[in-house]
Amino acid sequence: MNTPRPRLPDGVEDLLPPDARVLEVLRRSILDLLHTHGYDLVISPVFEYLDSLLVGAGADLDLQTFTFTDRATGRLLGLRADLTSQALRIDSGPLKGDGVRRLCYSGPVARAQPEGVFAMRESQIIGAELFGASQQTADAEIVSLMAGVLELAGMRQPMIEIGHVGIVASLSATLGLSESQQVDLHAALHRKAREEVRTLTGNAGKLGEKLVALTDLFGDESTLERAREVLADAPAEVLERIEELESFVGLLKSRTPDVKLRVDLAEMTGFAYHTGLVFAAYSADSGQVLARGGRYDGLGAHYGCPRPAVGFDVDLARLIRVSEQPEHCIWAPLTGDDSVRERITALRNEGWRVIEALAENETPPASATHALLRTTSGDWQPTPIEAR
Repeated sequence: MNTPRPRLPDGVEDLLPPDARVLEVLRRSILDLLHTHGYDLVISPVFEYLDSLLVGAGADLDLQTFTFTDRATGRLLGLRADLTSQALRIDSGPLKGDGVRRLCYSGPVARAQPEGVFAMRESQIIGAELFGASQQTADAEIVSLMAGVLELAGMRQPMIEIGHVGIVASLSATLGLSESQQVDLHAALHRKAREEVRTLTGNAGKLGEKLVALTDLFGDESTLERAREVLADAPAEVLERIEELESFVGLLKSRTPDVKLRVDLAEMTGFAYHTGLVFAAYSADSGQVLARGGRYDGLGAHYGCPRPAVGFDVDLARLIRVSEQPEHCIWAPLTGDDSVRERITALRNEGWRVIEALAENETPPASATHALLRTTSGDWQPTPIEAR
């Protein structure tokens, strides 16, 4: 009789050794980094009432949220697909008050639809949100901190792409597009689908052509100079947004000189609740989004707390796949020598991972990087297995 193998739903996976350990160590290190920058940790529930979970969110987040009915109240509950909205609720409710507030969080999210061919429907997210500050210095702090998180994971000079949703919003404001048409337009702009954008904007004249032109306005920082020429006769708000980006680039480079920046004026990465600057960090190898964020001013108005806000989050499972987080493991032989036991205890107290043999002549596990060997002086020292 064949026993059926247990299966997981598509887009869901177990995190196995050594990845599970690497993710947890990295998560703790990132939380420590956020703590040193003044960000206070909050832990929110994995589900809550749907109307609270989707406050201010667009249709994209609504479609990504699993829903079910609370048997106790009959109300709809949602399984969170994003932690930003929960941080917003906490800032507007339990911690409501004036002044700048920095919060950070970590936990799983579940999404009804994967965001891409190889994307998972469950992710381990860690992030930070800065409330109560509208200045570009707040934006620069958040993006610099995001770059610091990526560097902590072993990424050098991560590629960070920036844009401003206000540019697309200003150009499309008078087109009379429905919500679904706006979603289609944003998706076409993100894909740089020039002819699709042209079709969606219909007979919009100059404004339509400006939206089509956005599909070519991406590249290094010189893109902003080119945008000034291409969009010279666009609405004043568009030129103001370009000036904002120019100012932000200068500020960010002064804080994080090694950051590798890319500008994309059609950048729409993230959820529809963003209101201004948006940014994302990409893996140079796979092109996957590792981290993303942006400004979402006024979203707390539903709670009577319309504060400025900006933040980012990181997909930890994606990050560990491109990170450099080596972990050493010592293989200790089985002997009757008390000095071995003392040495093992000392190594573990120093933070080493030590696996003890359970039988003589046992083969070291594949995870072992070092073997505990006796030196000529009689001491027990970890020795790289390759060097034996």
